[in-house]
Amino acid sequence: MAEQMGIAQGSLPVRYLGVPLSPKKMTSSDFQPLLDKISARFNSWTVKHLSFAAFLWNGAPNSARGAKIAWESVCTPKEAGGLGLKRLADWNVVLGLKLIWLLFAAGGSLWVSWVRRNLIGRENFWMLVPNRRGSWIWRSLCKLRPKARPFIKCQVGSGITASFWMDDWTSLGPLIEVVGERGPVVTGLSINARVVDALTSDGWCFERSRSRSPSIMLLRDSMPDAQPILNSEVDDTYVWVTSGHNGSETFSTSETWKRLFPCMLEVFWHEVIWFSGRIPKHAFLSWVAARDRMVTRDRLLRWGLLVPATCVLCVGHNEDRQHLFFDCNFSKQVWTFFTSRLRLDPPVLFEDGLRWLKNPAREKNVKLIVRLLHQACLYIIWKERNSRIHTDEARSPEAIIAEVKQIIRLRLDPLARAQTIAQGEDSVLATWFTFF
Repeated sequence: MAEQMGIAQGSLPVRYLGVPLSPKKMTSSDFQPLLDKISARFNSWTVKHLSFAAFLWNGAPNSARGAKIAWESVCTPKEAGGLGLKRLADWNVVLGLKLIWLLFAAGGSLWVSWVRRNLIGRENFWMLVPNRRGSWIWRSLCKLRPKARPFIKCQVGSGITASFWMDDWTSLGPLIEVVGERGPVVTGLSINARVVDALTSDGWCFERSRSRSPSIMLLRDSMPDAQPILNSEVDDTYVWVTSGHNGSETFSTSETWKRLFPCMLEVFWHEVIWFSGRIPKHAFLSWVAARDRMVTRDRLLRWGLLVPATCVLCVGHNEDRQHLFFDCNFSKQVWTFFTSRLRLDPPVLFEDGLRWLKNPAREKNVKLIVRLLHQACLYIIWKERNSRIHTDEARSPEAIIAEVKQIIRLRLDPLARAQTIAQGEDSVLATWFTFF
């Protein structure tokens, strides 16, 4: 047939969409060419583009040397002083928990039906030992069972589906964890028993037992009223509980993430860095400055580099974060021009200024303008400082002020058009023109 149709015959392994296909399990060497291509692309990308990643890190992509901000800090929430990025390994855990949740909640899924029939069968998901022939994904999901346990609770209806011992359907949690492995032996209820199996027409099968076994006494005291279950025609349902006790019949990745990786201690300045309406590149640089990770000359000297200590803008003082942005005569002219026009008197220290920006003015339009101006001044002054070092080109404070004014005016135009303005109120752009 191949000869008649002019089709060349091949043999495995072959490449499809750039990925090798093989009849056997893929090895690391099979994927190495793809990994090499990805590494080469990263290397060229960091060189050709002035990206945020290239700003934070330099040097070899497989080395942390030269990192300006630790990856641990970058991956913390913005409220805790990070960038809010998620570690892929941690994010994979959350998505793995979602797959486990689907096994309990997504009865119409083809994947769930296949897993239930071929991988779980008559066993209980919480107890089964994964077959070695099972896929890596399946074995990985089984390893996540301890993390999934506290999230999945069963709301018992008729008791036909819920596992008496393994499901979390009472106020005590999974009963097997409460009474121990001898619970099924003492009570006479199989480890595979359903809730309905523990019921008789008179109630729970062990309620009238005279046994003084601590396990039976504990069960007698903790069981809910049996009559609603006996009379129920509603199926048992499972809920995903991230907070409180009610739970939800839908899985929330964001809420699950917050539960697994709660926010650390908040920093006071996050809301004045990541405010609504910000200019992204200005906010990013302000974030680096707020963490005091700008590569100012005082830091370079502490690293042992042979560089001049003096500020390149005024050549009258040693350069550090406080001096460069607020104490330097050059920077002070720029910042004072805007604050005087707005009739504001901000503090002079860097961190005090960040606290002041939380509520710099009563009028919301002025508050937004001040925050935009603060970040724009930081950005343009830092740009001017670097330009003087690397290109020997210098501009006057008046030129910096003009550039800042143009940037802010262009930013306020779309923000003003998106504003919902009440009668008698001014748009943010109109407020800008009141002062400038």
